Amino acid sequence: MKPINDTIRFLVEVASVILLIVAGLAFGNLPAKIIFAGVVPLVLVAIWSIFMAPKSDKRLPEVQRLLIEILFFGYTAVMTWFMISKPVAIIYLVVAVINTYFDHKL
Repeated sequence: MKPINDTIRFLVEVASVILLIVAGLAFGNLPAKIIFAGVVPLVLVAIWSIFMAPKSDKRLPEVQRLLIEILFFGYTAVMTWFMISKPVAIIYLVVAVINTYFDHKL
């Protein structure tokens, strides 16, 4: 079950970045697009790769990782809800929550 959940986790992480970029591009003005479609996703990917990646030397303890996951996936769901589509946000959040639950249980 863990390999399946790990694959889904990877897909959720990739989907998160894609959704954040698409949501950021939905902003009306160019500076907001640059910040929300470029800078924010890059910062989040950097944070994730440094502190969350399974093979990272600086990987955070379980509780801290869970808090960052809640913030990261929650932020993505909120941006998706307001900038893309409510049904897509709900589906994304349900998959992310279930996957996070199993990721920390397995």
